[in-house]
Amino acid sequence: MAGQGDDRTECPPPPEPEEPAPYPLDLPVTNPGDMEGPEPPELTREQQRFFRYDRNRDWRITRTEMMTSHSDGFRKLDVTATIC
Repeated sequence: MAGQGDDRTECPPPPEPEEPAPYPLDLPVTNPGDMEGPEPPELTREQQRFFRYDRNRDWRITRTEMMTSHSDGFRKLDVTATIC
């Protein structure tokens, strides 16, 4: 019989793209050299490494934040993943 033993299912169609958010046309123009205030603090190598993972800057690295940087590599290695 045709199709017997075929466990594949069709993938659903991709979602319709959303309209881009309107942006104001009158954005302020500034030169960073004109900015006033204290210089940003210098970060140590450990702080730079920490903030590379702490995406939302809450001083906590969640599992999701830690794994986000590795997810592309895992997707490449996962040969069982089905791409629709």
